[in-house]
Amino acid sequence: MKTTLELSDSLIEQSRLVQQRDRISLKALVEEGLRLAIAKRLTPSEYRFEPVFGGSGWLTEEAENAGGLGAVLREINER
Repeated sequence: MKTTLELSDSLIEQSRLVQQRDRISLKALVEEGLRLAIAKRLTPSEYRFEPVFGGSGWLTEEAENAGGLGAVLREINER
């Protein structure tokens, strides 16, 4: 499929260096970049919020209304 992209001059300059070094076309470089960006977004993050104690021990009213600490942590870990 043909499409038109507007890319910044600096990005094009960087791409030309990579294209020359790796002897690949701009099309191949864009396809590789899109594949990597899509895979990154589809792969769940391995980061998990690790709670630490450093406060008064009381939840804010907002956290209490959201279902307590467990609900807040589940929501953070699902992001």
